[in-house]
Amino acid sequence: MARCEECGRTVMLAYTCHYCGKRLCGDHRLPETHGCEGLRASETGVRRALSPHALRPEEEFRVWLESMSTASLVIAGHRFEKTASREILVDNGRFQRDEALAIVKMLVSRNPFARLDANVVILGRNGTLYTLLLLIALVLMAIVVIRVAR
Repeated sequence: MARCEECGRTVMLAYTCHYCGKRLCGDHRLPETHGCEGLRASETGVRRALSPHALRPEEEFRVWLESMSTASLVIAGHRFEKTASREILVDNGRFQRDEALAIVKMLVSRNPFARLDANVVILGRNGTLYTLLLLIALVLMAIVVIRVAR
């Protein structure tokens, strides 16, 4: 179960904003409905990306990692945050710094399987994957029980 970061409502499956990385309910999933700050940043980021001095996502991550900034960083729709214990939270899943850098490289890779692997690892670390697998198992078990009862 996830909690909407805009209204606080508990939802079964939360949407993740691709601009700011917030986890949101269906009512607040659109950038316009949750006052998305990342949308404005991405609009300026588009202008910055068109400039010849734009940083690649891995370089941007390294600069962010070494900075004293406490702001989160959104890469490929995933929110990266620093913890006091020098770990990196990626969508609330804990990673060591070198693991987080590897995740960033996989997320921005041209290889679709590398991007898929990165998303599965993130979902596994934050518990969403296990919750989803448990729900699927419960549905399948319910189907079997219904079939056997007939």
